[in-house]
Amino acid sequence: MNAYRSELVKLGRRTTLLAAGAVLPFLALLATTLVILNATDRAVVAAADGFEPSLAQLGSSLGITAGFRASKGFLGILVFTLFLTSFSSEYVQGTLRTMLLREPRRGRLLLGKLAAVLSLVAGSLLLAEVLSIGLSAALVDNRGVGISAWWTGAGLQQAGGDYLNALLAATLFGAMGTAVGVLVRSTSVGLALGLAWLLPLEHIIQNAWADAARWFPGLLFDAVASGGTVTTTYGRGLVLGGAVAVALLAAGATSFVRRDVSG
Repeated sequence: MNAYRSELVKLGRRTTLLAAGAVLPFLALLATTLVILNATDRAVVAAADGFEPSLAQLGSSLGITAGFRASKGFLGILVFTLFLTSFSSEYVQGTLRTMLLREPRRGRLLLGKLAAVLSLVAGSLLLAEVLSIGLSAALVDNRGVGISAWWTGAGLQQAGGDYLNALLAATLFGAMGTAVGVLVRSTSVGLALGLAWLLPLEHIIQNAWADAARWFPGLLFDAVASGGTVTTTYGRGLVLGGAVAVALLAAGATSFVRRDVSG
């Protein structure tokens, strides 16, 4: 708990909160605005794993989080970056030595830092979903679509499920970011490697090999955030993606506990 509280103090700085806690809500509001304003009388297939909802679909129980679901494409990159920089910066700035003087049990220090960063992400996601639903209600009503189905059991279950999937995906991306940050120990190198893989490489390979979404970690994590895709089921994304995340985190934790701070 001491490691958790100390990390919360660092994360609670104004600049950190603005950078890490406000970006996801902002992007969710942007995605919500675009989804609802672009909705037509007919749904348009946009990709293998989703669609642009129609006005009728916005009025159903699925519409309550249509905008929030559309922002999932930004989720992985932001969370990966946040976790990576949170850990790699300790090596770059040389603050890890001081932290280990106060808490020499490295396993507890690692767990406390992980829990604190994940708490910030969980709060940011919750704020993003609440704001997205509020904006969605205003915009959909302005387009003459009823939203009574949103407040039924099915609608609230949809909202809860989408939040849980987003949080699970964030945990998986966070494990990857932590592992890369601890193993590489350089923010710039870690971001270059991680973002190069998650952004262009996975998707370029996917265009040539359709089954890439069934095996590559970032695409598996995206499937969890989406609740499953045409290519990858939710169960496969959760089980195989979880196994990859556990393996990466185990490698990172082993390095964090056993490797010399200056090594």
